[in-house]
Formats: sequence, C-alpha cells, structure tokens
Amino acid sequence: MKNNRPQVNGDDPESQKQNSLIFNSEEGPLNEINFKESIISNDDKKTLPQAKGPTKQNQVDIDNENLNKNQLLYYFDIGEDQQLQKPMQFYTNKIKTSKYTWYNFLPKNLFFQLKKIYNAYFILIAILQLIKQVSTTGGRPSILVPLAVVLFISAGKDIIEDLKRSKADSEENESTVEVYDKSTQSYKIVKWETLKVGQIVKVKNHQNIPADLIFIASSSHDQICYVETKGLDGETSLKMKRSLNQRLKMDMGTFNLKGNVQCDHPNNLIYKFAGNLEIISKQQTSEKYGLNIDNLLLRGSGLRNTEYIIGLVTYAGHQTKIMQNSQLSKMKTSKNDKFLFRQVFIMFGFLIFLCLFASLFGTAMDDENEVKKKYLQVEQYHSNNSTNFFIRFLIKICIWIQNLQHLIPVTLFLTLDGVRLIYSYFIGWDVMMYDQQNDFQPKVQSSNLNEEIGQVTHIFTDKTGTLTQNIMNFKEFSAGSYSYGQSDKDCFEAMKLRSRDDWKANLRNVNFDDPKFYEHYQDSSHSNFKNINEILFAMSITHTVIKSIDNDKKQDSPYSASSPDEQSLVNAAAFLGYRFIDRNNIQNTIIIQKQDGKEVTLKVLHAFEFTSERKKMSVIVQDEQNKIKLYCKGADSVILNKLAKKGNIDEEIQATHDYLRQYGEKGMRTLVYARRDLDQSEYDKWNQKFININPSDQDQQLDILQQELENDFILLGSTSIEDVLQDRVEETIRDLKKANIKFWLLTGDKVETAISVSQSCHLLNPSSKLFVIDKENHEGINQQIKEIQDYTDSKQQNSQYSIVVTGNSLVLLSQNKEEKNNFIKLSKNADVVLGCRVSAIQKAELVKIVKENFKNEITLAIGDGANDVSMITEAHVGVGIQGKEGHQASRASDYALGQFQYLKNLLFVHGRESYRRDSYCVCYFYYKNILFVSPQFWFGIVNEFSGQNIYEIWIQQFYNIIFTSLPIIWYCIYDQQHDKEYLLNTPKAYLKGPQRRHLNQPIFWRYIIQAFLQSCLIMFLAFYTFDYTVNPKGLSASIFLVGQLIFCSLIFFSNFEILFQFKTHDYVSTGLLLFSILSFFLIFKIQDTSNSSPDMNGTFFWVWKTPVFYLTLIFVSFTQYVIQVIFEFAYEQIRYNRKQTVNIKNINQ
Repeated sequence: MKNNRPQVNGDDPESQKQNSLIFNSEEGPLNEINFKESIISNDDKKTLPQAKGPTKQNQVDIDNENLNKNQLLYYFDIGEDQQLQKPMQFYTNKIKTSKYTWYNFLPKNLFFQLKKIYNAYFILIAILQLIKQVSTTGGRPSILVPLAVVLFISAGKDIIEDLKRSKADSEENESTVEVYDKSTQSYKIVKWETLKVGQIVKVKNHQNIPADLIFIASSSHDQICYVETKGLDGETSLKMKRSLNQRLKMDMGTFNLKGNVQCDHPNNLIYKFAGNLEIISKQQTSEKYGLNIDNLLLRGSGLRNTEYIIGLVTYAGHQTKIMQNSQLSKMKTSKNDKFLFRQVFIMFGFLIFLCLFASLFGTAMDDENEVKKKYLQVEQYHSNNSTNFFIRFLIKICIWIQNLQHLIPVTLFLTLDGVRLIYSYFIGWDVMMYDQQNDFQPKVQSSNLNEEIGQVTHIFTDKTGTLTQNIMNFKEFSAGSYSYGQSDKDCFEAMKLRSRDDWKANLRNVNFDDPKFYEHYQDSSHSNFKNINEILFAMSITHTVIKSIDNDKKQDSPYSASSPDEQSLVNAAAFLGYRFIDRNNIQNTIIIQKQDGKEVTLKVLHAFEFTSERKKMSVIVQDEQNKIKLYCKGADSVILNKLAKKGNIDEEIQATHDYLRQYGEKGMRTLVYARRDLDQSEYDKWNQKFININPSDQDQQLDILQQELENDFILLGSTSIEDVLQDRVEETIRDLKKANIKFWLLTGDKVETAISVSQSCHLLNPSSKLFVIDKENHEGINQQIKEIQDYTDSKQQNSQYSIVVTGNSLVLLSQNKEEKNNFIKLSKNADVVLGCRVSAIQKAELVKIVKENFKNEITLAIGDGANDVSMITEAHVGVGIQGKEGHQASRASDYALGQFQYLKNLLFVHGRESYRRDSYCVCYFYYKNILFVSPQFWFGIVNEFSGQNIYEIWIQQFYNIIFTSLPIIWYCIYDQQHDKEYLLNTPKAYLKGPQRRHLNQPIFWRYIIQAFLQSCLIMFLAFYTFDYTVNPKGLSASIFLVGQLIFCSLIFFSNFEILFQFKTHDYVSTGLLLFSILSFFLIFKIQDTSNSSPDMNGTFFWVWKTPVFYLTLIFVSFTQYVIQVIFEFAYEQIRYNRKQTVNIKNINQ
C-alpha cells in the first residue's frame, strides 16, 4: 500500500528494523524477554520489502532469507538462554501524555522554572542581598519571598493542568479487555495497561482495539472482521481485515498457539506493515504466514460488525502506531511571553548600563569628595588607589543593581500566571460555550495561551466530526426527467407516517418525502415508473455494505457501510422499496427484496472499488435469468462523459445536468447512476483477459480492463446527499473569515468529499478559483504549480483562489525544495487550502510549514480524533473537540470544546479580551515598576550617585504586593471592553489581536518613556518643595520623609493610570482602587507609631497639615490626566496617518 505522507524521522530505510518475538500461549503471558542483536554494516542496509499477504488459503510462505537480509534484527525468547545478552523488557501497554509524575514533579518543574531567565536573574539578586558588604537589606535575601511565591503559583498551575491530562490517561489505561489465562485455560478481564507483547486477547464487537494486534482468528465464518479507523485517519468507512486462517477450532486452537513473529520495528506508518508469522504445531512442524497491513488491527480503531476477534499483541503502549504518530505534550510559549522575554533582556541591558554609569560616576565622586568633603569620611580599603577604585566600583555596581532591580518586575510573571489560571475557570464556566447535547463544558489545559487565542491568523481544521456530524442524509434524487425530494425542509415526520414495517424504524440517514414521487412510483403505467425502479435497484446493489450482526439490539441501521454515503443510499433504497437483505462473500451472492416482497438473488461476478483516481464504483451481476449487467455509480464528471450514443434520451440527460447543478448549489454531495447490459460472450471474452492478468503489471492492466467495460452507459439518474454539518458551522466559518483568518482543511477523505463539505459550509467562496495539486510525479506537480502562478501573476487585485493538495503530492513536494517553496508562497495568499488524503504526521508537518515560514502568524489546530493529535500539539494553539471519535484530541489539546461553533466565542470573546488585558498588564507592570525605581536614579543626581536609598526600607516592600496589585488583577480578569453580543457580531473587532495592536515595541516603550518622565517630575518636585519644610521636632524633613511623599505620589500615579484603562467600572474596581491608595496611609500610620521607623515617628498627622503635600498630590493627579490625554491623542494621530498612507498606496496600485 502506498504511503501518502512526507518522510519523517523513522521512515528512512535504517529505521525500518525487524522485531522477532517468540510467543507460546501454553507458557502463559510473556513477562521478561531476552534478546541479542546482529549488526549489519551500513552499506548493506536496504529498505524492508513489503511481504505479501495471505492468499485465500492463508498459507503463503515468506522467504526468510529475503526478509531478514541486510536488516538490524532483534531475536526474542522467553527462555533463559545463557548465550543471550541481559534481559530486556518490551514496552508496556500503558500510555502517558502528561508531563510529570509524582516523583519527578518537584525536580523537573523546578528545573523548568529556573531555566527561565528572569528567575535566574532574581537568584542573582538574592545572592547579592546575602553578601553583607554590598547588601542593601542588611544581608537578608528579601527577594526570595516573592520569587518563592512565583515558583509556587507556577508549579500549582502546572499541577492542575497536568492532572487533567493524567486523569484522561488513566481512563484509557484502565479500560478492560479479555486476555488468555494459562492457569484457567480461559479468558479473563484485565486492564489495557497490563497487556504485554505476545499475549493473546479477545476483542468483542463495539470494543476498541487495545494494542496493535496481529489478527489471528474471527468469529466470522469467512474469517474477516470490520474495523472503524476514524480515530486513526479520520475516515468513518469500515475497513475489512483478514485473519490468518489456522484451520483450527476457534477457541481451543488459540490456546495451543506456539511460534514466532518477525515484523517491522515499531514505526509511525499506519498504512504499512510487513513480516511473517510461524506457527509451530505439537508435532514440531511449522506453518508460515505472510503478514501485511490487512492482518494488523491498530490501536485507536474499533471493532464493528464482528462478534469477536482473537489477536496477538505485537506493539504495545507507546510503540503502537497511533502513539508513534502522536507527539508528546509540548511546553508552548505565547507570543506575548516571547515578547516579554525579549524585553527582559533589553531591560537587563538597560539596567546594567544605568548601574555602570551610576557606579562609575559615584566612585569618581568618592575620590573627589575624599579631598574636598572630608566630613563625608569616604573609607579607603587599600593604599593602592587603582585597587581601591576598582573595589569601590564593584561595590557600587552591586548596590545599584539592588536599587534598580525592579526594572524587571518579578511580580509580573506571578500576576500573569495567576490571572491566566483564574480566568481559565471563567472560560469553563461560560454558559454560551456549554454543549448541552453532550453535557460538556469547555476545558482549559494550557492557560498560558489565553492571549494567544486572541491573535490567531490561521486555523487548521479536521473535517469529520469537527465541521460535520458525519451524518449523511439522503435528500433528493432524479430519475428520467423528474427530480424527487424536498431539500428545503425536514421530512422525518412524513417518513414516520409512511413507515408501515417495523424494520424501517431503524433506518437512519434518510430525510426524504415527496408526494409526487409516490404518485409516480405507485402507478405502473406512469412514464417514469421504470426509471424509478431502475435507479432504486442500482442503489440497492452498487455498494460494499454488509448486514449488521446487531439486529437484536437498538441500532442506527441494520447495515454496516464502508462510508456514510453508502449507508445513506442503501437505507434510502430500502425505505423506498428495494431492501438489501444480505451478501455471501464465499458464494459471491447478494440478496435483494423488491417492493412487492419478492427476494432476488444475484451473483456478483466482479466489483470494482471506488478510488479517488477512478471516481466511480461498479459491480457486475448476473440475475436469476442469467442476464449480466454492470451497474456503476460515480462522479458526474466521469459518468456523463461515458454515456452511450444510443439508448439514452437527450432530454433526460439535459434534465440530469440541470438537477446536478441545482443539488451542487445547495452544497449537496452528488452521484450519478448508470447501467450497461453485457451479453454472455462479451463478458466471457473480457473475463478471460481478467484471469490472464500479468501479476507484474497488475494495476495497469486492471485499469485498462475496467475502462473497457465502464463506458457506453445507459443513464439511470442522480442522487443528492446532505452532509449534515455541525450546528452553526457556516456562521462560525463566515465570521472567522471576516476576521481575516485563513483556513486550512486537512482530512483523510478524498478530494471530492473535501470540496463538497467545504462548499456546503461556505468555507470555499463560490467566486474563488479552485486549483488542484494531485499529480504523483514532479513534472505534473510543476505544471499544476505553474498554472497557479500564471493565474496569480495575471489576476486582478480582488480575485481569490483556493488550493487543493493531496497527501501523495505533499510527499513529492517535500522532496523538492523549489517545489516546496513555490507551494508555500502560493498557499500564503490562498483564500483556503484543502489537504486531502493526508496522514496525521502530514497534518502536523503542514502546520509546521506555516509556523516556520510565516513567522508572525499564529496557528490554531482543531480536531476531534487521534489522527489530529500531532497537528494539535504542533500548532501554537491546539483545540480538541470532545467528539464521537474518542477523547485523544481533547486530552492532548490546550483547549477542549464540545462543538466547532464554540470556537468563535473562544476567539472573539475570551481570546480577544485576554490578549487586550494581558498585553496591558505587561505594559502596566513595567510602567509602575519603572515609576517606582527611577526616582532612585534621579535622586542619584542629587546625592552624587552614592547609592543612598530614598525610600524607607519597610514600606517599599508593599508597593507591588498591596498598593498596586489588586486593581490590575481585577482588570485582567473582569474588565470587558465590549459586551459579548457585540464581540460575537463584530468580527472586525478581533483584528487588533492578529495586528498586534495591543502589545508591540511602540506601545511598550511609550509606557517606559512615560514612566521615566513622570518619575523625574515627581522626584524633583517633591525634593525641592519638601526639602525646605521642617518636621514636628523642628528639624529639616528627613530624606525618608521626602521619599514618603514621592512614594505616595507614585501610588497615585499608578492607580490613576489603571483607572483610565478600566472599561468596566463597578463598585469592586472602584473599591480596589480606593483600598490600594488608603492602605498606604494605613501603613504610614502604623509606621508613625512604630519604633522600627524612627524617621517616620510623629509625621503622619504633620503631613496632612503641610500645604505642599496637598498641592503636590493635586498637581500629580492633574499631570497624570494631561499626560494620558496627550499620549492617547498622539497614538491615535499616528495610527490615522499610517492608515491614510496605506490607503494611498492601495489606490496607487
């Protein structure tokens, strides 16, 4: 089978190694396994040949020499062979997607936390504070207190988020399955996590496959089973798997199994598997069986329409193919955090510059003051002047680093982590995002990405289960010159009235009623009576549907189909009078019950399967009168071009064309049915060619033979099927596209299906030119790319185009750098990109391509299946839908939703507002901290940069903890610029996020400059007005009293700044602002009566009697207001000028 995905790690020939394991059910479960390895030179390594699968007798010998040759081999044995090397354990079947365990959390999390540069910086500050000679805190590392709080809160957030993943892991690990027990010679129920390689398990209908199993036997008489793989590749079609026919009794035969398996080393190729299995009988004779992907049941799939199967565990746990395709949880970092980290480095450099300047100037002034100002008693440490200068310079640097340490605000990281975590609960409590149908509320598993979802530019979405409900409803069909059905309304109630038989009550996927149809159908003399019966008969036999084994249970349908389309068509034919009864794969017959109740048995001579290349499916049947007919269904672009010149009526052909166009405009999935009559001699001649096909050129010759018969059709009619979308998908996609978000639809389905769904959900714009890249050679791909390039070079300014690319073409694109770069350039400007027949790894690689080549873009991946996990973990933001395909996607995601429609609320409301608030939080913290520390630097101008602290040591500890912390926390959680209804109905309001209009270099440095200027104003205003006042003792006001006035002014400035930013003013926000300001005076009063601050004793009531105090605060408040108005006006003016410049450029173009 072809592998339709780009090569990744593990796909190279060297990685396709071979496992060899010995299994023996008589010995019981395998616990410990010995191994030895044979190393082959690199020059001799080659790609593993694909082993042929079993024939009908399932007895194909595999050439062991060929299979083993030039491979790195592992030999496994349950014995204690002394010649072998030390014992080796297989992987257990336990999976783990969480990041931590109970024993490694503390060191691992601490390691990750201390790796952050800002935490390392504060460790440096703590070290300086411990050295008494340079400490400004008396040798007490006060910085460790806020640092410990930061680490504790961050660790708590990580624990909460990782526990969610761990809980989901436990749910899967504790699922149960039956495994053979040697002691009781029967099957016992065990947990999935206890399974080991070599054990034999029994999986029952509707159970999930617990590990990758070699399919040994089935309850089915023809030794086949059906599995649903939508959790692996997104396809809902049932896949048929063939067991290895042991020619033994079903149960007891498996008890006596003994032999060995040689197969591929664990890899991520879900469409490839090769090896052989050797069964050793009690007489010590062996029988070999070839193994291929048809004999492997993969974890992540579910058993369907089969009572039970017996399987041999081959790959377990993280060595299963689904886990090999899954990427481990990544430590994602938001754009805001990356911006913040860059500013940390810049501010650290700025800090070092200020400290060097102040230290150099201060040390030089010390030398001068030693002579001119001896009363200062400048201490000399050594007699050598150069040494003395250097030591004092180093001491000054250490002092100034401590004085200005808050240029990098440690409390910013604490606050951001805290408000993100708290707000994540508000996202979960949003009733507008609660999925009542599935009783699921949104979950946030990576709260550090809250602002990231407010900046999304690209959405990568799965189709099945994400955009659609994966429910196909038969709505309309045409026969002859008539179209039947009512697409504009639901017909379920009318259908109930017409359902006279009990079995029809279980038929689903049909939403059809039309009085005109029943009038024509029940009138055998009507001109269209024969045409109606012809197409209904064709619908009842042209399929691969099988009868469900669960008719005694409540089922959606008595049939199991390979695709929802076939399910819908067969159910519709049954409801309308042509009921599929059963098929026999051994005798190759199919039984149909007609409208009159008569059963007809047809012999199926041949069936040509549907492929994306053929775009059609055909069956050749022989009826009870030995008449041979070929029935075909397929895309109208294929069937209508192969109609016979004779036997068709032009008016009916034209009517069918018109009906197909009408169905397509409604977003329906359409098929055309046709028939060809074959005489016996014509068929015999063709069949002889078929029998004589050369195996070496089988595919090409079969294609030629199929085309030989699939022409000269008689047109029967067309069908229209509605692919039921998720609720409000069209509206959600429309609004997201209005916000200039690009869409990439990535699916495992065929091209036609992807296009049809994209049209029905309005993802594809009808006016957009559609290009397809589906060639499987470089020459063809280059030609298709050039066609798009020619269009883009000649297109008008407002014209749009979309691209469809297949998985096989992506493989070739990844191998040619020029083709890949051209594809990337074209996809950047494409309206929509559709990826069809892509694997899980390919989805992730497409996301990675956009991330790496469009550096300023934010990607979001959304899906609901295990095949979407790699894409979800690769994207900047991963969203999992808690869907019908399991919980793998939601477990591995950053955000889990019940339905796709809630994505708009997540982005437009929570994402936009989180980005706005958190962006301001970054700027505000730098603003208020620079406002806090800058007076220290300005005061250095007055005191010749001696390093003297202007603030009283105790009260300054409360600046970031109490005086300025609560309002910003409330703001980051509760502030709302617009109500939800406005944000949901105004997609353009989201544009500020992708355009980075709330956090960028100009805005950030505006706050930095504003803080430096305001601090300069406050410092000199307070110093030169208060310097001439006297305290209650009749002495000049101390420097700490001046600092107290400065400190009070800073608190007013900081809280007034956030007051202007509040969009939601309520009692709480007002109360927090007042509390922040009044708490300063409360602590000031405590200092007034405390012996720990003698300079503050008796000053509290005195400052209230000092006019300078009032005048300074009034002036500060007024100045803050004026500055706000000036900056806002200047910013808006700059934005307006830029917008006008852009408009002029667009007009000129």
